[in-house]
Amino acid sequence: MDAAAAITSVLDEVTIKSRPQDFCVTEAVALGPSLTGSRRNPGYRYVRLRKSGYTTFQSIEAAAAFFGLEPGQVTYCGLKDEDAVTDQMIAFPGATILKQLPAFNRTYASGERFMQLVPYGRYPDPLTVGGLAGNAFRIRIRGMRPELAASLGKSGQAHPISVVNFYDTQRFGVPGGPKTTHAIGAALLADDHDAAFGLLKKAKTPESEKARNWPGTPQTFFGELEPRVTAFFMSADSSFTWNRTVNRMLEERLQPERRVSYVRDGFDFVTAMSPENLTEALSRTATVEYRRYRPEAGGFTSTAVARPTLIHTVVAVDGIEPDETHTDRTSAVVSFFLPSGAYATNVINQLLLFFSGDARRA
Repeated sequence: MDAAAAITSVLDEVTIKSRPQDFCVTEAVALGPSLTGSRRNPGYRYVRLRKSGYTTFQSIEAAAAFFGLEPGQVTYCGLKDEDAVTDQMIAFPGATILKQLPAFNRTYASGERFMQLVPYGRYPDPLTVGGLAGNAFRIRIRGMRPELAASLGKSGQAHPISVVNFYDTQRFGVPGGPKTTHAIGAALLADDHDAAFGLLKKAKTPESEKARNWPGTPQTFFGELEPRVTAFFMSADSSFTWNRTVNRMLEERLQPERRVSYVRDGFDFVTAMSPENLTEALSRTATVEYRRYRPEAGGFTSTAVARPTLIHTVVAVDGIEPDETHTDRTSAVVSFFLPSGAYATNVINQLLLFFSGDARRA
């Protein structure tokens, strides 16, 4: 096994989502003044959605049905995975749902798969996709070799780090399902509803069962599908293209001995052997264009967005201890904050590659 292969093998050894409570996400939204006093202008009721075992789309659909609303009336800033414990803001029109919140929470408070709504305040405007300031993460990494855990340092130590701002694989499919959301999006953009429908039926997403039971044509199915879900598929195609573009850029700019190629869920990624090599390679290309799709006026519009090629954050080590789920292995708890659109699993992957290289060179 060569040095690069030995370093990347660490990603096959560790787990970062073996239990939902191992991966905790708290959303940060920048808000203006709240509404107070008279309710002649009810505005929007903001609530914190704490959940596990549900996607954001599933949660919004369930909440809308419970409160007698259309899914499009419930707004949000960002999407959160189902295989974690997540906390995010969602908004309902008006201010009439408060009395029903306890009943909703009783309905969806069962075991590890749950949803809970906590009132936050009244605001004049709905939430918007892209209005997210970022997310705070607290993650337990399991199955680490003791020497790798030791290279992270002791509890309380902090590591400033820069990594490639890849879209990680959960962007392209749900846990345990094929990673094809980008392929569904590409088919929709090519106006090939038959191909998109066929892929969706096998995708194991919350929409797959609806597709399998749909009595009409593929085109009418996507015409009835919640438009934000369709836009998500289209944007996933852009995400795949963005990753591929940056991979090629790094392959061209990094000498073989300075780069590491790795595969996650069938997707190829390229990064550097060290953060310093990475910063040098991407210093002259701060952003790469990404196209974001949104529903508008019965159709969809796209906007060119300059996505940063690098993420800069500080990873704090909050605890290192024996891993009760893996014999002779160690677990580490780390925490950090990321801007909107960045993926914590991507940060962890590259962090482990960097520190695995350091541990082997020591």
